[in-house]
Amino acid sequence: MRRHKLRRTRGSTLVTTLIMGGLATITGVAYLDIATQDMRTAAARMDEVTAQNLADGGLQAITQDLWRQFKIAQRFDAIHSALNGASPTSPRWIRNGTFAGIGNYTASVIGYEQPDSYTRRITVRSVGWIDRNENGQLDANEPRQVIDQTFNLQLTRSSVFDYAYFVNNHGWLDGFGASDLVVNGDMRANADFSILNGSPTI
Repeated sequence: MRRHKLRRTRGSTLVTTLIMGGLATITGVAYLDIATQDMRTAAARMDEVTAQNLADGGLQAITQDLWRQFKIAQRFDAIHSALNGASPTSPRWIRNGTFAGIGNYTASVIGYEQPDSYTRRITVRSVGWIDRNENGQLDANEPRQVIDQTFNLQLTRSSVFDYAYFVNNHGWLDGFGASDLVVNGDMRANADFSILNGSPTI
């Protein structure tokens, strides 16, 4: 009787151990699966944020480039010639860039309108992507983000005498260095305005 009872006790202990071991294994596998999924989600989110920043970098680059050209010329002629007819299928003013070790962007003008003679409405699109195979091209399996933005370039009449420096006739600056003369505002002259032998900060 004692031997039979001892064997029964040992058998029950073995079954309990196997059940507990199985539960521990299932719990461990489930935990690893959850942890792996969390890591994948975090990695995907990181790729999304990185691509978004790349696209934003391209957007800033192209808008600043367009603004700089317009600010220098103070006319629409060159911009009109370059952007007229822009569309998503026929982009204009294409700019490409790379952030070393991070990714690439491609930005372009996909829309150009002339609401009136003083305004040009420009739509730009920037695509940022993580160039995993470093081939300089956007491939189907590479994370990417797209940003579209529309803004206006507009000419407005200057207010009379609203200048930091105004010359009633011909004006010139001669021999000033970058730190010798600093003009914080617009400069105008009724005739030609020349900067000679120097590079003042204006």
